[in-house]
Amino acid sequence: MTSAKPVLLISSSVGLSPNPALIEQWLKPVAARLSGIQAFVPAELKPLFPQGQTIAYSGPLSMVRHAPLWRPLAADGPLEIHIIGSGERARDTDALAIAAYLPASSIIHHSLERETEDLTRTLAPLRIDFRQAHPTGRRLNEEEGRRLKAEITHKYVDVLVKNGWQVPRNANPQDQVRARFNNAVGLAQDLVMRAPSISGYPWWATGFTPDGAMYETLDNRVAYARLLERLPGVESALEVGCGSGLVTLMLSGSPTRTLRHLEGGDVAEQRVEGARLLADLSGLSATFKTMSADGLSYPDKSFDLVFTCFVLEQCVDILDHALDECMRVARKFVVLFEPSAEAYPTLPGLIHIPSNGFPADYMQRLMKRGLAFSVVRPPIANFLNSSAIYVINVETSTPPHILQPDILNDVPVHAV
Repeated sequence: MTSAKPVLLISSSVGLSPNPALIEQWLKPVAARLSGIQAFVPAELKPLFPQGQTIAYSGPLSMVRHAPLWRPLAADGPLEIHIIGSGERARDTDALAIAAYLPASSIIHHSLERETEDLTRTLAPLRIDFRQAHPTGRRLNEEEGRRLKAEITHKYVDVLVKNGWQVPRNANPQDQVRARFNNAVGLAQDLVMRAPSISGYPWWATGFTPDGAMYETLDNRVAYARLLERLPGVESALEVGCGSGLVTLMLSGSPTRTLRHLEGGDVAEQRVEGARLLADLSGLSATFKTMSADGLSYPDKSFDLVFTCFVLEQCVDILDHALDECMRVARKFVVLFEPSAEAYPTLPGLIHIPSNGFPADYMQRLMKRGLAFSVVRPPIANFLNSSAIYVINVETSTPPHILQPDILNDVPVHAV
C-alpha cells in the first residue's frame, strides 16, 4: 500500500495576524522538521520554511487566486494533510476548502486554542456531487423540527423586542455589496457553508418541504435545478449572479437532461474565477463571464431560460434594471428563486428579509410589467430566509403552470 505523503497548509488567518506564541510553539518547530514535506504557507511566513519545498501565497481568497500553486500537490496523492490555523476554524476556510479538493487520506486541523481535530469526514460534503438525481437529507422527527423552528423564531422575536416591536429596515447599498463579494466572499466560503460545524451557521443546512417536514440537507439548489429541468423547450440557460456557479453546474451535471448551452455571469471577477475553477475541479462544462445583473452583455432573446438563485436579494438598488435585463435576454422563461415573504412567509422571514435590506415586492414589480407568471413553493425552503420561486413566461401571456402543470409538483427529498 502506498503511504500518504504529508503536506502542510497554513491558513491565511495565521499569516495576516501572526501570533508570536503560535510562531514559537508551532511554526518554528514544524519548520525545523520539515525535511521532505511540501508546505503551502502565507508569504508573510515564508522566511520560516526551507527554500525549494515551500509554496508561498498571499492573502485570503487563496483557493481561487492561487489555484495554480496548490493544485499540483494533487499529483503526489494520496496526501496526509495537516492544517495550521486559528482557533476559530471559520477563519481558515481557504485552507479547509483546498484540503477538501486534494486527494487526502486524512485532514488534520491544528491550532493553539483548540485540540487537534481530524476533519476528514467533516469536510467531505465540500466535494459537491453535481450529478445527483434528487435532493437528499435527514428528516428531523417532529420534536426536533419543533425545537429548531422555536429556536430560530425566538431569535427573530428578540430582534423585534430590541427594536421596539418594529421590523428593522436596513439598507444594502450596491457599492457595499460589490465590495463584499469582490473582496471577502468567494468559492471557499460557499463550500465551507456545507460544513455547519465549521461555518458556524447550522440553520443554513436545514430546510422545510411543502408538507412542512424539516430536513438537515444541503440540497436546496439540487431541488431547484431539477425543477428548472421541467420547463418545456429549454435548450440554453443563463444564470444571472451565478456566484460560484452551483446551480449552473447542477444543470451541467444532470443525469436526466442535457442542455445544449449553459452560461453564468457575476459582477465579481473573483466569483467568476471561482465558478470556472469549481467546474474544472468537478469535470463539468459551462461558460462563466463577468457582468452586472443590470447590464447583461447579450443580445435580446439569447437564452431559452434566464434564472437567478438568491442573488436579486443583493440588488435592491438596481432591481428594476436587473429584472428588465433578465426579461430582455430571455426567449421563453425567466425564473427567480429569491428570499420572499409574499407568498410563503415564515415569521422569521418577515423580519430577516427587510432587516438585511433585501427586496420584498417581487409580485408587485412583475404585475406592473404585465407579465404572465406563476409562484411556486420551493421544494426545500429555509425557515429563517423564507423564499418563493417566480416562474415567468416571456413568450406568451399564459402563466407557466397552465402550460406545464407539473412545475407545481413537489421535487421529492429522499430521506437518508
